[in-house]
Amino acid sequence: MAEKKGGYVLPPKVEFARICSVHFSQESFHQGRARKDPVKKRHLLPSAVPTLFLNCSEAPNVNKNAVAEYKDSLPDEVLLCLVRTRTYIQIKENAKKSYVNRERRKKEKKMKKLVS
Repeated sequence: MAEKKGGYVLPPKVEFARICSVHFSQESFHQGRARKDPVKKRHLLPSAVPTLFLNCSEAPNVNKNAVAEYKDSLPDEVLLCLVRTRTYIQIKENAKKSYVNRERRKKEKKMKKLVS
């Protein structure tokens, strides 16, 4: 997200920028175990360049309501990345909360054993 400083909107920092894998063809990824096992992460080749610029209607698993909100103001390929990134961030935050809760429950369980 761009930050506002002194009335000017600054572009987001490059180290936090991401491009969805949907913009890369299968040939852009390392071929190997990850292709056989869908759970493993796919890794891009160092020479990979995004070549697929899909319309929102062509992309799978896109929240159509989120896209409709910004449809007139942003290009489709930007919308795809924003929706996917927002979904990724939500999943990451939920996983972190789940981990914290699980660790808290483990500590509580240990304390109960020590006290009893």
